[in-house]
Amino acid sequence: MPEYVTSASAHVRSRHGILMLNNRHRLIRDIQKNNPFPGLHGHQVWQSSFMIMDYLENNPIAANQDILDLGCGWGLLGIFCAKHFAARVTGIDADEHVFPYLHTHAEVNNVTLATDHRRFDQISEDQLLTSDMLVGGDICFWDEMVGALQNLIQRALMSGVQKIIIADPGRQTFRRLADYCARHYGGELLPWRLEGKQRHSGYLLIIQNPWFVTGSR
Repeated sequence: MPEYVTSASAHVRSRHGILMLNNRHRLIRDIQKNNPFPGLHGHQVWQSSFMIMDYLENNPIAANQDILDLGCGWGLLGIFCAKHFAARVTGIDADEHVFPYLHTHAEVNNVTLATDHRRFDQISEDQLLTSDMLVGGDICFWDEMVGALQNLIQRALMSGVQKIIIADPGRQTFRRLADYCARHYGGELLPWRLEGKQRHSGYLLIIQNPWFVTGSR
């Protein structure tokens, strides 16, 4: 178990009610020393996840949902959902080397997350059939990800996933995905801005399942 950590501890921040360790914290340095360095940009926390947290604070979801955190990285978005909404979260990432960071942050925040090492196109029908919601921040940064996410979103909606939220600073790849989802599924693109010390702006793609019937699960 990690050492006892509070928001007053050195090299720790608190945002949206969760504790985050920076790269100078001993626990993070231990992970870096004893594990391979993450690739696929999983070496730090990206800001778009906090836009989704901010949105969910203002638009809370029902408790006890099953959520897939796509491209989870260090897992802070999934941890937020587990901590605030008692969600059952699986963090999915194509880079398994991010999982030690996720599990350490989960323990620091007194929650438990499952993890699954796979790409978007490897997410199974069974996983989608048992999921209520998909979330992901900064997950559409390469051209090939557009098609992979289009396919995943279609499969998810057909499987009965109720809601999908993807956040991004506004890359062209993400805008193409958002345009596609607006045309085919009524997806809504919302500009979003975070204020305070960690200012950040971007967009949220919100997709409500047009075929989902309340109580159908």
